[in-house]
Amino acid sequence: MKPTKTALLYITIYLNLFGLFGGYATFLGGTSYYSSIWLAIYALTSLVFFKDTFLHITKNQLILILFIFYIMCSFVWSKIPNETVKYSLSFICNILFAIGLYKNMELNQFLITLRNFLNFYIILGIILFIIGLDQTVYYDPLQRGNLFNSELIKGLFSHKIYAGFYSAFAFILNVKLNENNLYLKYFFCSMCAIGVIISGSSIGLMSLFLYITLATYLNIFERKIINKKYFKLTTLILLVFLVIVYIFLPLILESLNRDMTFTGRAKLWEWGVVFSQQRPIFGWGYSGIFSDLPGAPSQIINKYQYYVAPHFHNGYLQITAELGLIGLAFYLFVLKRTINCCYLLFQRQSNSTPFLYLIVMLIVAIGMNLMSRYNEFSTFFLFYLFLSSNHLTRKL
Repeated sequence: MKPTKTALLYITIYLNLFGLFGGYATFLGGTSYYSSIWLAIYALTSLVFFKDTFLHITKNQLILILFIFYIMCSFVWSKIPNETVKYSLSFICNILFAIGLYKNMELNQFLITLRNFLNFYIILGIILFIIGLDQTVYYDPLQRGNLFNSELIKGLFSHKIYAGFYSAFAFILNVKLNENNLYLKYFFCSMCAIGVIISGSSIGLMSLFLYITLATYLNIFERKIINKKYFKLTTLILLVFLVIVYIFLPLILESLNRDMTFTGRAKLWEWGVVFSQQRPIFGWGYSGIFSDLPGAPSQIINKYQYYVAPHFHNGYLQITAELGLIGLAFYLFVLKRTINCCYLLFQRQSNSTPFLYLIVMLIVAIGMNLMSRYNEFSTFFLFYLFLSSNHLTRKL
């Protein structure tokens, strides 16, 4: 690849990642510049990737193209069609970026690029907080704190939850992909752990715990230390641990300044079930529920909330309510194929990072809107891994 094309490729990747992790929302959210910036990035991405994107279409690409068509058609049955069309286009552009990147960059190379970007992104957010930039602070209506008993710091992420979740992901990227220089590895791991803690996100703390636990377990499995007796013992310990967590759950939640509704999430989940049951097959259309518009279906939810709910705080309910059982079936197919491939990648090449991310994402998606939100990293990365699975399966 020519140096000019390589430079343009990386510029395009970094500009997309800056937005997918919430950088533009932090500085420009709610202004006309925000939409303009994203339109410019979509245009640049199309110019850089368009030529190679639809040459030699793979089976997985064809599946995604059919899903794109379904997403676009959902404005027909949406109660707020303008919102559905607008956000569907953003979602589609995120998928096209995944297709273009798959054509131009292998998974291992992208993971290293992602690690470097997140290290820079997290540290820059902390530095900007230290020098007093207001946008890096998360103002919590419930006035909760973090483990340092300080202000909640989201850095350049759009929300403290994303700050915690992706700082935990960056931690495991450094553990797995930073083998050459131990001092750098420890430094960046420390910064990522600090990023999790200062966010005050319980989801971030849980993600970090899951990554460390699962990575340790997979390392034992990989070294073939595991046997039937050990498997039974670890399973028993896990069950005892879950029972203890269940018994002391109210106390744990209280120490994290949470309640048994998980800060209102349980009520939103109930509404998610209600909306899913009302339109089970096709759903309410992509981004066809939550909006500030008077005719938005979410107005009935906002009557009973102390804030305007942006989504159901559950990735599975969000997909089912918006895209129906058809959309849910598509996502289950994508997840099954991608998880199988990433497990094979771990088994045969000792690369457990994508597999770890998927497992943690699937758990965290119970309390967080992941996998289908437009202009959000988890959406893009899931489809990029899905597309890469086609190539990786052939190699493995």
